[in-house]
Amino acid sequence: MVDWWKLSKSPYILRNKPYGHPRLRYCQGSTEQTREAIAKIEGKKNIMYQGAINVDRDLSSLAQALKANNSEYYLVLSGRNENNSVEALTKIYPKTIYLGNIPAPLHLEITSHATICVAFYKDNCINNRYCAPNKIYEYAGSGVPMLCNNIPGLTDTVGKSKAGECVDFYNQNAIIQAINKINAHYEDYCTAAKEFFDLTDNSEKLKQIVNEAFGMK
Repeated sequence: MVDWWKLSKSPYILRNKPYGHPRLRYCQGSTEQTREAIAKIEGKKNIMYQGAINVDRDLSSLAQALKANNSEYYLVLSGRNENNSVEALTKIYPKTIYLGNIPAPLHLEITSHATICVAFYKDNCINNRYCAPNKIYEYAGSGVPMLCNNIPGLTDTVGKSKAGECVDFYNQNAIIQAINKINAHYEDYCTAAKEFFDLTDNSEKLKQIVNEAFGMK
C-alpha cells in the first residue's frame, strides 16, 4: 500500500472484527429460519461458505475437488445466489446443501455448525488482494478452522495465526491436502482460530491512533 499510494509510512490497519459475536458452537437456532437451516446440516461433516455466491467467489474448483475425491464432507452454502451459481455448484457436487440467504447476525447461528469454513477472494484487484474480511473473524469467533485461498489478506491473518490453511484454489490436490491436514489436527486449528479472534484488539489500536494524532503520550 505504501508503494501503491506513495505513502510516507505504512497506514494503521483496523481489522474488521465483530464485537457482538456470540462465541458459541452448535447453536440451537433462535428463529424458525435458522432452526430449519440447522436441521438440514446438523450432525453432518461440512465445509461451509457464507456470503455472496457468484463468479467472483468461484467455488467450482472446491466442488470439483470434493467430487473427485468422493469426499465425506457436504458443501454447505449460505448467502445470495447470483447467476444460478448454487445450481452450477450442485451440478458439480451433488452433496451441496443451500441454506438460503440468512440475514446478519442470525447467520452466526449457522456458522456455529460448520466443520470447516471457506474464505475465497479472486486475486484480481487490490481490494481483494489485501482485504482482511469480517468473514474470517465470524468464523474464528465460533472456533471454526478455515480453508482459504493464498492472497496476502488471508495468508497474513488466517495463515500466519494457523487458524486454517491458505492454498491455491485452482489446485485441487492442494485443496484436498489442506482439508486432510485440518481434519488430522482439527482441535489445534480450532484453538488457533479462537486465539486469532481473541488476540485482535482494535480498541488498543484506536487508542494508539488517537494518541499519535493529538500528540498524546
